[in-house]
Amino acid sequence: MRFGAVVVTVCCLAVVGAYSGELIDLTMGRSIKAFDQYELRGASTRISRVQVADKNDSLSVIQADTIIVRISALCRVQGVTTDGQEAVKSVKIRYAFVEHNSQTSEILPPGTELIATFSDTSTVILKDSIPLPANVMANLVPVIRSEGGKRTGEILDPKRKVGIGDTWSINVKAFKNTFDEVGKKHAKSVKGKVNFIRIDSSSYMPAAVVEMKASADNAVGEMGGLKPTSSKLHAEINLYLPVDQRYPAIRTASLTKVIAHFGKGKDSAVVEFTVTDDLYFER
Repeated sequence: MRFGAVVVTVCCLAVVGAYSGELIDLTMGRSIKAFDQYELRGASTRISRVQVADKNDSLSVIQADTIIVRISALCRVQGVTTDGQEAVKSVKIRYAFVEHNSQTSEILPPGTELIATFSDTSTVILKDSIPLPANVMANLVPVIRSEGGKRTGEILDPKRKVGIGDTWSINVKAFKNTFDEVGKKHAKSVKGKVNFIRIDSSSYMPAAVVEMKASADNAVGEMGGLKPTSSKLHAEINLYLPVDQRYPAIRTASLTKVIAHFGKGKDSAVVEFTVTDDLYFER
């Protein structure tokens, strides 16, 4: 091992050691400020699969799709909500590609400048003041998102100071508020835990790594206009949050899986939808 690598390793161990046994006032919901600027890079993967049962209840796959969107872009925040969530930001594309069932194509060329506006019900992305085509929007919305704000904290924040290895329950009511109206009414067995895993020092500032795992039955209101007979939702998220609470998340990595059943016996269907996102924010 070279001398430089030794120094880096020792420094990393020193940072981690500094927080061992220490209790931290760990806030998950972090405000983003207007005029903030950061590089966004990462990927979003969406996998869907539809299976239909025959008269012997054997399932056959009739549709399977995988879509992966990869992006690198420079983002400048132009407006935020009262709780510090992005409302408007400009996005300058460095690269943006979509891979659909192993076929890759460019979404937008490097240098393309966009304006993204967010609300509780929709995202609008403009190029030269004109909305992007629907197919381009569909590819970009999973990665050009409204970041920051206090809503994550409402679900995940502990009610006390915590140390590495501590575990606490999610706010079930706040988690249910992320479901649609039918899901809120019919969801059962809603539960989840949060775990303070470690301090990560591989980035430009020490970050607390926090993992949430949550689940619910019958939380899916509709899929494609049809209401499932039953459904299961599983969600995981890893947040990388600077120990210095003046700064928002460095990275978010999440997995959401929904399995929905439509009918029983012959000609019944099972729809599986898995979303995996991994986004980095470098300031």
